[in-house]
Amino acid sequence: MLTKYLTLVLLGLTLFTQFTVQAADETETINYRLPDSVNPVHYDLYLHPDIETGNFSGQIVIEVTTVTAITEIVLHSNNLEISNVYLSNTDNPTIFVKNYSLDSVREFLVIELSEELAAGLTFRVGILFGGSMAGKIVGLYSSSYTKGGKSKKVKATSKFE
Repeated sequence: MLTKYLTLVLLGLTLFTQFTVQAADETETINYRLPDSVNPVHYDLYLHPDIETGNFSGQIVIEVTTVTAITEIVLHSNNLEISNVYLSNTDNPTIFVKNYSLDSVREFLVIELSEELAAGLTFRVGILFGGSMAGKIVGLYSSSYTKGGKSKKVKATSKFE
């Protein structure tokens, strides 16, 4: 008899624990905000849309200043194929990137540095990327219109904010 009660109590505790953990996980919020360890100073964005293929390539160079000492840089990135990431400044022409990865849940590009960079340092972050303009209406995308009711024209457009 004691074994039956003990089994029921353990089963009840197990179910309670499972439901409590699930409830905590469901209410957990994901932080999409970027860390405040670097501040952007200036952006140079180069885009090369290819209307015929519906693809694009590009490069961005962001001048940033470190607010705190850092070992990584986190930027927003969504639906881009990153092909290269590099850093440089006038004192140290090449600051080595150890690795970079995409966090698809938070839409982050995480750039791991090979060394710690001190607070107050200004440098450039360069990123080469590509992507598709077809089948979407965010970022850089293609759309079409009819000119004079005769010929269909395709153009590259954006909803950059």
